[in-house]
Amino acid sequence: MSIQNSLLKSIASFTRLLNVLLIIVLALIFRYRLLAPLFEPFDVSFTLNEAQYFLLVTDIILVAWLGYWLNDWFDKSIDTINKPDRLLVKYQVSPFWFGILLVITGVVCLMISIYLAEATDNWSKMIVLPITLLLLAGYARWLKPIKLIGNVLVSLLVVAVLGVLLLSELETIESVPNQNFKIIIVTISISLFLLNLIREIVKDIEDISGDQQHEVVSLPILIGIKNTKTILRAALALSIFPLLYLGINFSYGAMGSTLTIFAIVLTFRNFTLVSAREGLRASLLSKNLKLIMLAGILLMGFLTVL
Repeated sequence: MSIQNSLLKSIASFTRLLNVLLIIVLALIFRYRLLAPLFEPFDVSFTLNEAQYFLLVTDIILVAWLGYWLNDWFDKSIDTINKPDRLLVKYQVSPFWFGILLVITGVVCLMISIYLAEATDNWSKMIVLPITLLLLAGYARWLKPIKLIGNVLVSLLVVAVLGVLLLSELETIESVPNQNFKIIIVTISISLFLLNLIREIVKDIEDISGDQQHEVVSLPILIGIKNTKTILRAALALSIFPLLYLGINFSYGAMGSTLTIFAIVLTFRNFTLVSAREGLRASLLSKNLKLIMLAGILLMGFLTVL
């Protein structure tokens, strides 16, 4: 049983199950709690029907998986020290079968992108995902030793998930009054970027031993853990403002207020964790940051878009 649990845990980590669930929740709230209330008063239709939107979300998940898997493959030697429970570290996977997995996933991703481009008669939008995949592959293969670049790139790609969803309905969005909607999208994008950037830096502190042995340039290695924690405190202080702004100005109902308060309380809790003298509880910090991201995404469902 313990072997089965270990394998299931490794698979969940390999597929980044929690991250995938966040993408799905974000996509559902974006369509049904932001766009639907925006479109309904003006009697306009979505550019993508529900089946096409499902395929777009699937495409985004496939691109994310390819990025994660390439990262795990090139990080195997470092993960033997930093993350020994990773699937590619614990279990022998041949380059051939791993390559087959990547090719199949990539082909399916490309086919979905081509279908959506033809169905909407707009190739310029759907080329975004293949370009994103190339950026991820390039980073995993050549820029991985420079984690400073990777932290920013990964955080931007998290925001890009929202950007791709936005692009899929851009013409329809622009055809209706959407001032509140624009403010909400920009603000939530800033919040997601900051929170994910903080997570990446926290993970760099956690991974410092393996990174040092493999000559990886990360922020903690470059400026030291003490200075890095100072930057984390500043970033946490900044990250609270976007969600606070949304909660005060655009949220409605008890649930909107509850989610805002929850995010603020967790942010202050993370601030105390970073400031603690006994060290950095990276795992708890990372989980808290994911909960704040989830709270921010759920808060989108209780915001006034008009």
